[in-house]
Amino acid sequence: MAKEGAEGCARMTKKGGGRHRLTQEECRRGGVSSGRVRRRQRAFRESVRAILACEVPDEELRDKLGELGLDTTVLNAIHAAVFEKAVRGDVTAARYLRDMAEESEQERMERTPPEGFLELSGLTDDELRQIAFAEEASEPS
Repeated sequence: MAKEGAEGCARMTKKGGGRHRLTQEECRRGGVSSGRVRRRQRAFRESVRAILACEVPDEELRDKLGELGLDTTVLNAIHAAVFEKAVRGDVTAARYLRDMAEESEQERMERTPPEGFLELSGLTDDELRQIAFAEEASEPS
């Protein structure tokens, strides 16, 4: 009989066609593997950030970015290329630039109340009753 794993790891899994609890060893190996994957992903993100911060190797592109008043980094070169695509009508590129330059649609929705939204938090109980009774009176029977 397999020894049951730690509390946080005692979830049910499919194994060999049946269900069983993870053993302590299986939990340990899963945690070690998870840590390895997280370290690899972090190293990849750091590598990409370093590449994006590098100077553009192409002299012509560096001159073009310099004329625009931009740093001559790979990231700015990518943004300039996306901008050119957006100007030519690529909607996906335009959305990308909008999201980079402004807040995303999700953030805008969280910040901006929907049209017709009433801010009620600062009202007194009497003011809330007046609004409620006024809406009830205006509803058709």
